[in-house]
Amino acid sequence: MVIVVIVLVGISGIFYVYMNFLKPAPFSIQIFLSEVDDVHPGQICLLLATIQEKGIGGGKGRPVEISVAVPGSSTNIENGLISEGQVAEISIIPSEAVMNSELMVTVRGVRGSYETSNTSIIHVGGTMGNGRDGDEDPFRELASGFQGKFIIWLSENHPELGITSEVEWVGVNIRPNFMVVMYYLFISDEWEMGMTWHVMIPPHDWSRIYLRPRFTETAPTLAFELSSYTMEDFEIRSVGLGEAFAETIWR
Repeated sequence: MVIVVIVLVGISGIFYVYMNFLKPAPFSIQIFLSEVDDVHPGQICLLLATIQEKGIGGGKGRPVEISVAVPGSSTNIENGLISEGQVAEISIIPSEAVMNSELMVTVRGVRGSYETSNTSIIHVGGTMGNGRDGDEDPFRELASGFQGKFIIWLSENHPELGITSEVEWVGVNIRPNFMVVMYYLFISDEWEMGMTWHVMIPPHDWSRIYLRPRFTETAPTLAFELSSYTMEDFEIRSVGLGEAFAETIWR
């Protein structure tokens, strides 16, 4: 009887060790966005990836290494070692070789011996759109002028965000074939700022931005509106994400 008890205890111990330390901890990968339209050769498409724990197992909570495979494109990953609640950013630049096609983006995650993947589709057009030629960005100067108004206001009214004139931004021209309402992205070390502006005469020439904390959020958390980007007498105010059409990120 004693031997049986010892054996059972030993088996239970082995099972506990296997379940909690040796068995690979499963997880799933989420990609934001799962499908992107109107991307063109030479344009940066920034996708976000997160993981979700799916059960018990050895190493649950340990970081997952993210990698990506995209045919006919150059890629880069920032924050590629993530745990649940963290965000990896995947930059994809389609080449001219894949114009007028659908790109299958395969994002893989590895934790120990456990590996899984998920996919996103990028629709690549045949032109740069909006007269864009090569690496030239025709909207950077214009969008930066609008952004400057927001930055001055944010630094004075929301200093807790740390957004000041000293912050450096990278500009990304997105949705190049949209008309009337134009889209643009600015990326700093800490923030993604999505911007739209309404190509109309005053007082209907508004501009709006959203803010997303990089590496911790997959959706915008704040939005603001500039009442007119041409009038000297303008107002900036906080608006809801729905009013700014910013419930999700723009790509």
